Amino acid sequence: MLNVTYVYASCSADASRSNAAFLIPGHSRIMTKVLNNQKQLKVTYEDIYLKLLLEYRKKPKNDLLVDKNFSYQKSITKKLVQLIKDEYILVTAHSSIDLIFIIECLNQGKKVIVGGPLTKIYTIDKLKNGLGKNKANNLENLLVVRPYINKHINLYDIIKEWKDIDLDVKYDINEMFYSDEDVCLDTIKYCNENTDIRFHGLSQQFSNTCSWNKCTFCSYGFNNYPIKFVNENNVHDIASYNISLLKKAKMNRVYIGDPEFFFSKVNRIYLDILKRHNIQVGIFASIKNMNDDTYFNYVFDEYKDIFFKVSIGLECMNDSMLKLINKNQTVETIFKAANRISEANKKIKNPINVSWLSMFNIVAKNKEDIISNYENFFKLKKLFHDNNSPCIFDFSEVIITAFNYEKYADNPYIRLTGKETDYFITHDRIDEDGNILPSDIDIIGYDKFKELRSEQPLRFTGKYMYEHL
Repeated sequence: MLNVTYVYASCSADASRSNAAFLIPGHSRIMTKVLNNQKQLKVTYEDIYLKLLLEYRKKPKNDLLVDKNFSYQKSITKKLVQLIKDEYILVTAHSSIDLIFIIECLNQGKKVIVGGPLTKIYTIDKLKNGLGKNKANNLENLLVVRPYINKHINLYDIIKEWKDIDLDVKYDINEMFYSDEDVCLDTIKYCNENTDIRFHGLSQQFSNTCSWNKCTFCSYGFNNYPIKFVNENNVHDIASYNISLLKKAKMNRVYIGDPEFFFSKVNRIYLDILKRHNIQVGIFASIKNMNDDTYFNYVFDEYKDIFFKVSIGLECMNDSMLKLINKNQTVETIFKAANRISEANKKIKNPINVSWLSMFNIVAKNKEDIISNYENFFKLKKLFHDNNSPCIFDFSEVIITAFNYEKYADNPYIRLTGKETDYFITHDRIDEDGNILPSDIDIIGYDKFKELRSEQPLRFTGKYMYEHL
């Protein structure tokens, strides 16, 4: 009998406010139950995620901006890994920051199997490439299962062989995620009673692809392992299951977690079913989507009664800065989309909330561009405020990691100061003259920054972090 600890290694302190709050404890418990049905395998689920949140709550809260928080995360993760007694650890790594946990497991001599739902395999491949240059990282103790570990494979045999494997199986990811209604309901109850998480809906994913996929800051590696989770064969079953679960949990929202939602035939079938049951839906879209007449009419006309939120990748609002991160939009196209949205919301009984996904400490040529960037943020906020159109600004900080290193290496306004084998590469923003640029807050002032973001917590995972727990 092999004893394995399963960890959904979310080391992000903002996870309590994320849609992933359901993915982490919910999918992990479902996967644990499925794997325990295999012979010769005993899998224990370790809730590292919740333990990390509890540790963060112990931190002093007198300073909203906590310097050197990244080092603090690593120290907490080290303690958490020490709590795990099993030799084998099965890890799902959903975001780049989660890899702190994998590296720490290797440092402590654990044998790590990486797989599971939503793991960014592209990220793991880059990690291995970086770690492979340093023999001290115990890389021989890292096993990668592509694309996903699922109930159709014999995990015991894979562990015994201990060799990276590409599974040749047709896998419906929803079969794993939503295979057990009782586990899902129990997870919702568990989180409501033991954490600050309050579920208002379920998360559903249709695909993991992005139509652009060229932004230098992006850490997901979309399209490297493209998967369509919902198809014509399963869309009716998935919709029926979602509706049943929502009713039993007394919720009425679905958050569609695609990096970019498309109105394909299958997706529209799903929306039509939810519409008949008065279920509300939140999606991710792009500025390009909002300036496309067909796409725009789907959101603000045909399906206006079910969409309660659209999250749009804004990042920044200065043309020079947008070009430096290779974002497929300009200030002009942003305001064009914003005007369309705010005007359309005037005609809707229940206006659709817009979440502008924005970035803090983004690459810039000079201080003036940064000031211009925030001036445009405030213009955008005023536009929506004047039209009584709801919007929020959701900020996260840019971090450079080994797998987007190549995208940044030749950027003249980034000075990389770390080593690639560190995975998280330390860096400075520098201006046209090579001088280090101060942080955005130092440039525009904390009060102005706080005014812009309203009550939304900041997702800082690098040098600065907003302590909101």
